[in-house]
Amino acid sequence: MGPTAMSIVVQGEQGGPVEVGFDGIPGHESKIRNDLGFLDPVAFGAGLTAAQGWVCRVLGAGQSFGTGTLVGPDLVLTSRHVLTDALQAAGTLDAVRCQFDYAILQAVPQQGITVSLRAGPAGPALDETQWAASDGETDSAALAAGADTLDHALLRLERRIGEEPMPAGARAGGGVRGWLSLTEEPPGFGADMPLLILQHPEGDPIRLAMDTRGMIGVWANGNRFRYRTNTLPGSSGAPIFTAQWRIIGLHQLGDLRKPAEYNQGIPIRPIRARLLQGAFAGELTAPPRPAPAPELGQLALQVGDGLRAAAAVPTAALSAAIGQYRAGMDAALQEIGDLLIQKTLHDALHVIWKLLSIVDIALREIEGGRVANKAVILHQAWDMRRCLDDAEAVSRGSAFGPPPWIGTAQAAVQRLEAFGNDDADPDAAVLRAARADYEELRALWQISLELNDALVTIARRLVVAEQPDQPTLLRQIEDGLAGIAAALAAPGDGVLMASEAQRALRDMGNRLLTLVTQHDAWQEIDLAFSVVTGEGRDRPPSARIPQWTMFRRRLLALCDTYREEAWSPEARSFLESWERFGQPVQDEPPEQREVRVRRAERAFDGLRDRCRSRFFVVDKELRMVCESLSTMRLPLMSLLGRL
Repeated sequence: MGPTAMSIVVQGEQGGPVEVGFDGIPGHESKIRNDLGFLDPVAFGAGLTAAQGWVCRVLGAGQSFGTGTLVGPDLVLTSRHVLTDALQAAGTLDAVRCQFDYAILQAVPQQGITVSLRAGPAGPALDETQWAASDGETDSAALAAGADTLDHALLRLERRIGEEPMPAGARAGGGVRGWLSLTEEPPGFGADMPLLILQHPEGDPIRLAMDTRGMIGVWANGNRFRYRTNTLPGSSGAPIFTAQWRIIGLHQLGDLRKPAEYNQGIPIRPIRARLLQGAFAGELTAPPRPAPAPELGQLALQVGDGLRAAAAVPTAALSAAIGQYRAGMDAALQEIGDLLIQKTLHDALHVIWKLLSIVDIALREIEGGRVANKAVILHQAWDMRRCLDDAEAVSRGSAFGPPPWIGTAQAAVQRLEAFGNDDADPDAAVLRAARADYEELRALWQISLELNDALVTIARRLVVAEQPDQPTLLRQIEDGLAGIAAALAAPGDGVLMASEAQRALRDMGNRLLTLVTQHDAWQEIDLAFSVVTGEGRDRPPSARIPQWTMFRRRLLALCDTYREEAWSPEARSFLESWERFGQPVQDEPPEQREVRVRRAERAFDGLRDRCRSRFFVVDKELRMVCESLSTMRLPLMSLLGRL
């Protein structure tokens, strides 16, 4: 039989022809790098559009010396050596300028807006540090820098350009310019992670350089890092972003050798830490966001205002209504508070679980005697500590306080931080200790499952009645709002807004029930994927996934329920391909076996990626609902306390 329409013939190891089919692998694509995901082009474009409005040229006497970034309404962050060069050319600060929107639009250079500077209280900059003596060293091991040699300068503009509308035609979208917020904790560094730099190379109109394998490594106690992303003179001070447009550093200098092997930057983390301790820290705020469409929390605030205004003169009917509904509303509001606490703890463990996968890779490299960057572990530990600190702060609002596992996890993360911060080569005992800390944190996954169960239980109590003839907890809030509004002496806006809140609350409850049901199913599916290893790749799916029959039935049920959504047919196709190619064939030649196993692994990777992507979407939507319900909680509690 000749080759099929969907196959090719290749030369086998023994010299004979081997038919290689492509059934079930549309387009024969492969995911080459598992550390790279797929970007949402709409979100990426929106991030690029916003960032272009923040980046400027730093001019001295009309000549470009570097690049800066707007980090406040009138604050620009750049490199100290850029300011030094601009001042030397200009003579005085009066001749130093920041030029925004210098770009090419429709093949025509746009000169944009040029803004003068105001001197700080003790010099041209509000805050600054010099560069390090070792910054010119090509040998990364020779780099030495501290908190006083970050080569940064914070400048104040003559006007608050960040609060001004963008000029017509400057970029798509219009609106207020805004600025790059330093209020969020910076992301950690990852091996070979993509890095993007918005810059003015050689003083040219704004350009974007990107390298999907940009990261080289971190040195000098986390105060310098090197990368492969392209720059030129005039790029110093430019912001360095992740692929999600989160700032991670400032470009400082490049390798002077030919051919060049690296560029060097300053991590934003130590700069941010210093600035947030300064006298002007209160000015480094997040830019205001456009007002969202009215949601449950806003409606609750409006209801509270309307009811309080209308209840200025209490009546017997109003007092009776409050007494009738207070107990039910209090119980519901307490459950809503617990819902957000459980969701926050659950999300923290989810983030830690993902960060631990990077820690595991780095530890394996070190254990195998390969060169590995311990700073990668350090930065993942920083991010884990931030998650745990947030979880601890939120859980203080619960009746029982922070759970014991948070303290245990914080101690393990602190030890991993010390491991990543130690420049010495680890011996066997130190490696074993680091691996033990990793395993201790990994065991928290079981707690994540318990938190998910608690989350589902609370959500069901809110939207499912314990007895058929009893109202749900959310319905008790609805009834309470209606009863209080009806008892008002002077019906008005409070009554109208109460009815709006009732409708929003009912929709939110229905959405909550749908999401917790989905979340529970996806959590089980994701857990099944987490225990599958690369060992035994030639085994069928039923031997690699625990409780395969239940897993398959649950996944297909989700695909059927949401068959209109794009992920559903893709997940079903990958599942069918994995089942077909994952089945061993008796007396199968080695060449055909290898091809079949590769197909099975591609199908498995595609299935896992689609399922996890959907899980993250459901998880994010569930958190939004929990936050909306929690936003409603405080004004309603205040309302009950005052009426």
